[in-house]
Amino acid sequence: MKEKILSIHNITKSFGESNILKGISMDIYKGEFVTFLGSSGCGKTTTLRIISGLETPDSGTVMLNGVDVTKFEPNKRDVNTIFQNYALFPHMNVYQNVAYSLKLKKTSPQAIKEQVTEILKLVMLDGYEKRMPAELSGGQRQRVAIARALVNNPSVLLLDEPLGALDLQLRRQMQQELKKLQKQLGITFIYITHDQEEAINMSDRIVVMNQGVFEQIGTPSEIYDTPKTSFVAGFIGTTNIFTGTVVEQNGETAIVSMADSVVSISSQGYSLEIGQKVTFSVRSEHLTGGTEPKDGFNFTAQVAENTYVGGMLRIVFRQKDGKDIFSTRHGIHKKVGLGDNVFLSWDPENACLVDMEG
Repeated sequence: MKEKILSIHNITKSFGESNILKGISMDIYKGEFVTFLGSSGCGKTTTLRIISGLETPDSGTVMLNGVDVTKFEPNKRDVNTIFQNYALFPHMNVYQNVAYSLKLKKTSPQAIKEQVTEILKLVMLDGYEKRMPAELSGGQRQRVAIARALVNNPSVLLLDEPLGALDLQLRRQMQQELKKLQKQLGITFIYITHDQEEAINMSDRIVVMNQGVFEQIGTPSEIYDTPKTSFVAGFIGTTNIFTGTVVEQNGETAIVSMADSVVSISSQGYSLEIGQKVTFSVRSEHLTGGTEPKDGFNFTAQVAENTYVGGMLRIVFRQKDGKDIFSTRHGIHKKVGLGDNVFLSWDPENACLVDMEG
């Protein structure tokens, strides 16, 4: 059975008349890598600051290792935080930066030396003890910040967009290193980012935030393949959102009417009724266009764009009402050209119902 390490329950927070957090709750378990994902202003950093003790919620509780720490000062919580700017002491070398918190705890010099040496090896910075922060690359400074946080062996490590200042190649490298380090140490990581690719690559679970609420909590595959809301579907990856009316139900497949078109979707266990309005998401990689209609589909559009991104073909289909539909696939062979009118379809199993009640 999983060991619960952190619980936040019905947390609310306002600044002036702005309601930043609107009653959020979840449990986080030992050894998990949990990412809070959302756009700027959604409340993810405020959530992190409440967990760390840098902010106090208006209502609700924060439980850490079974203890209510809602009103505890930051230094009384068994958590450490890594910020985007690293916050290294510029006048201290690498060894001194990492050892700083241990000295505050009055740890013996010998124990400090052993712990700092061990953690610097772990982050591949052994031999850099005497370097000053100004003499380090961005990735190396990031490792120092990680070492300084990990040397305290916290129950939970909080990371507030720590890779945001790095270039793309280094950021991807550090993603892999952070995930490997987290699994090696078994420490719970709570990570903040607005980068969906980063969240999918690193996380055990993703919390998608929107305007102060948790839209969906799930594994990367659950968030990507079975989004619960149109917001989640549109925020992660490239998708197409459609709305229509159920006109026929055949077992697990429903026929949906959209304007002058009909398409097929899976009912996914929902009891759909004739005349019911439904909204569903179809990922761009699942949508195909051809010269002949597919059974259960009579859906046409015109090819408006046909471009390549690396080895990926990206096609934009335009409907009569001007709405664009996106399709992507690997390969470089064009089967349709600009201006062609094509029939669109997908596997009904790949049409995911969203915004369903209950």
